[in-house]
Amino acid sequence: MKQMKLWDNDLCPCYQQVTESTTMHLYLCPHPTVASTREKYFHSILAWLDTVHTDPSLLEILTSFWHGENLILDQDCPQSLKNMYTTLKDIGLNQIWLGLLPVGMIEYQANYSQQIGSKKSAKNGG
Repeated sequence: MKQMKLWDNDLCPCYQQVTESTTMHLYLCPHPTVASTREKYFHSILAWLDTVHTDPSLLEILTSFWHGENLILDQDCPQSLKNMYTTLKDIGLNQIWLGLLPVGMIEYQANYSQQIGSKKSAKNGG
């Protein structure tokens, strides 16, 4: 806000305690209004992922990761899925908001789309 000369200081206009030097702040701001907006949009993203037939295992991983749940993947779970979950944890939630996802997710989704007979591309979600 300060960079756009709309605010006289670099503190978050909602929270007033954290500097707002980049847009990354939107992914971190603890202010209830910002946090609830973030939560609302994430639920919209999850709903969209469901409507475009995202692999149920990938959707479960993303959902549990967002809610901070420690997902226990059973022994029957493919190793590639376990690796993706570990990578997600390494990447971190804030980076996922920026679109950084394990590369293997695209291939995993492509295989699922092929199994269900979908012609959709895993790279663009549709």
